[in-house]
Amino acid sequence: MGASVKPREMQVIAAAAAIFAPSVFLVILVSNIISKYQEKRFIKNFLSGIKAVVVGLIVVSALQIIQHKNFNGWLTGTLLGSFILNYKYKISPVYLVLAAVLLGVFTNLR
Repeated sequence: MGASVKPREMQVIAAAAAIFAPSVFLVILVSNIISKYQEKRFIKNFLSGIKAVVVGLIVVSALQIIQHKNFNGWLTGTLLGSFILNYKYKISPVYLVLAAVLLGVFTNLR
């Protein structure tokens, strides 16, 4: 028998798409503009500031996950595995996020 997708799993997939879709559209629009003026001093300074903000947001997100009540082996493995795959093997974060979403949907993590 084929696997059926439950309504809850569809809600998780829809929520993930709703979270990431606006960012994807903004990145596509802004990247075209920035690539044209990449050598300008203002754009270099802007990108430098954005990198600092992104690093700060990632650190805060990681700390919130660590403080979460349900911090378990699956979550630890997912975090460490994602870091290693991204840092050592240069796997795109997009693929890592998609893999984490699928792992959460199909293992019913809460």
